[in-house]
Amino acid sequence: MRKSLRKTIILLLLSIVMCVGFSVRTYALARVSVEFVETRSLTASEQLQVRIQITGGQDVSGYELTVGFDPTALRYIEGSNADYLPVGAFAVPPIVSAKTVYIAATSLAGSASANHGTLATLTFEVVMVKNSTIKLIDVTLSDNGGMPLAVTTLDGRLEATQLPAIWDVNEDRKVNILDLTLVASNLMAPVPANPRVDINGDKIVNVLDLVLVAQHLDAGGNTEELDVRIIPANPEESTPAELAVAAKPPIDFAAEKAAIQEVYSAFYKGFNDNDMKAISETFRTSDAKAAFGTIFAGNEPVPIAFGWRNVEIAIEGLWIGIGTKGSKWGQNDQLSDFWIRYKGSKIEASAIGYNCYKGAFPGETHLYLVKEAKDGWKIHELDSSTENNLGIFGFHKGKPRLKEAGRFFSTDADKAP
Repeated sequence: MRKSLRKTIILLLLSIVMCVGFSVRTYALARVSVEFVETRSLTASEQLQVRIQITGGQDVSGYELTVGFDPTALRYIEGSNADYLPVGAFAVPPIVSAKTVYIAATSLAGSASANHGTLATLTFEVVMVKNSTIKLIDVTLSDNGGMPLAVTTLDGRLEATQLPAIWDVNEDRKVNILDLTLVASNLMAPVPANPRVDINGDKIVNVLDLVLVAQHLDAGGNTEELDVRIIPANPEESTPAELAVAAKPPIDFAAEKAAIQEVYSAFYKGFNDNDMKAISETFRTSDAKAAFGTIFAGNEPVPIAFGWRNVEIAIEGLWIGIGTKGSKWGQNDQLSDFWIRYKGSKIEASAIGYNCYKGAFPGETHLYLVKEAKDGWKIHELDSSTENNLGIFGFHKGKPRLKEAGRFFSTDADKAP
């Protein structure tokens, strides 16, 4: 039941994110970590405040993560979304099991403006004084287009350590003349450099503190009950710089342009050959917002189709209406302008070919593509208009008509050489 509920929530979040829109910029490797609000020692029954922090985030619009803990050491009390995402974010109520807490939230107003901040806050109660780890499991960050962002994590460790006795001023596990001298050198000091010299905690260093140390000379280590000392750590983490290089190698623009051109040439041939199977291999058919639009006659704009099945129907309608043999899509299959950049750990691209079909009016074709690790470049949007229609429908040169999907980009910084 819990797994089913979690899947439903994840699907809901993805749906909300995709409905919000798309706004992507340059990405860096983000780090999500466990941070303790204070690092004082704690005993059983005291509360432990935890923040889930993010640093290096860019264009983050949503997150989901599971926090794991040792139930013999800690008891979960409460948790909530914090203030990193824009005000009004949709947060999923924490889903709690015996040793995990699942937390997720997505923005309803675009991406977070800062690159660091607090994703969520949690409160635990210390059940037993023992070593344990608060782990981050299955952390996912999403951009505004529902695409995952590269991320590394840093867990938090709780260490049970025997605290030095209050009269062991220098904390060397011995009580001797060194401790006595430290107290003596701070007699009547208004603000001692080492607060431990105020043995009895009465805010003044005087002979009473000297007497306490003298009474415990050679007493050795502490015999008091163990406390919990909080030390954030993650010994298995890779160096962030190494992960950043692995996640985002430099873009080989020449190779990517050639690969994008190959995909478009395959579409061009498939369209002209009435080969829907060949066209489907060039599209990201699993993309719910895969889009196809075209205007091929002044009084016959073809409605924009969203979703692969509707794209198929639109293309089949064109085949029936105009035929395809003889390079009906365009005078050639060459793309002229490319824009390429990172989208999380993936690469996205926009491209224009000045060759939309109907030979007398070549027009323009606009593409938006994403490169996946498993199967390379695929088309997510294809939009076209013959030249004689550029002004009739407010379709301006170099600008796509697909405003509903809105993933085409052509910023100067992303122009491929």
